[in-house]
Amino acid sequence: MTAVWLTDGSTLVDDETALREVLAPVLVDVEETTGMGLTVELRRNVPQAEDLTCTVFPEGKSWDDFEVEPVARATIRLTRRNAFAEQIASAASSIESLVTKEQWERAGRGGWPPCQLHNHQLRPTASDGVAVWRCPSGGPDVPIGELR
Repeated sequence: MTAVWLTDGSTLVDDETALREVLAPVLVDVEETTGMGLTVELRRNVPQAEDLTCTVFPEGKSWDDFEVEPVARATIRLTRRNAFAEQIASAASSIESLVTKEQWERAGRGGWPPCQLHNHQLRPTASDGVAVWRCPSGGPDVPIGELR
């Protein structure tokens, strides 16, 4: 299941392109490891804002649903002055929380993405210009976008 992108028509093409590039590897990891679809909703709240913002919902949900009843979501704020790898790791951190909550509600398990060597989840970080999932116990880093 691929991500669904919604826009209210007020986002700039460059902003949408930048957000897609940053989120793409994280969304690949979610899909490859969970099969979970996500909805990415773009709204331009502040014209000419330095930060880019979008909201990620579980598949089939959007702000319209949230206005009726709270639903799980992740708000992604990307600062243009941060390095690309840092932007990806920041987005991964927010989406990691959403996916963990959704997995807990659906299957009674959380901790996404799981470390393949230990009984804990990996943490996103930027290392030497690359966004990676890092094992807190010293296991090998996995580049974000390459989880299987």
